[in-house]
Amino acid sequence: MDSTISFISFNLFDSLFFPSLSFILTILSQKEKEEEEEEEEELERKSSSMARGKIQIKLIENSTNRQVTYSKRRNGLFKKANELTVLCDARVSIIMFSTTGKLHEFISPSAT
Repeated sequence: MDSTISFISFNLFDSLFFPSLSFILTILSQKEKEEEEEEEEELERKSSSMARGKIQIKLIENSTNRQVTYSKRRNGLFKKANELTVLCDARVSIIMFSTTGKLHEFISPSAT
């Protein structure tokens, strides 16, 4: 909180003789709570915006971008297949053909 509020001594005697002071203090405490809640909400929004955004699954029009995406995702898929083989002792085989007709394959070491 950037603004500072000076400390005010307040007791039952003051509330009987200065009812407006009680009202002011109530308003101030409500505003402090609202500001704290707003700060927490802003922090939540900032932290959630750090996550990766979802992409729309559709054909990539630009052929260069499409080829780069294919290559990266192919490598990621092969990496996950290898991890699955190592962690779970699974036999995994992947055969892929690119749009140019090039063959890409992954065969786990245990699958012979």
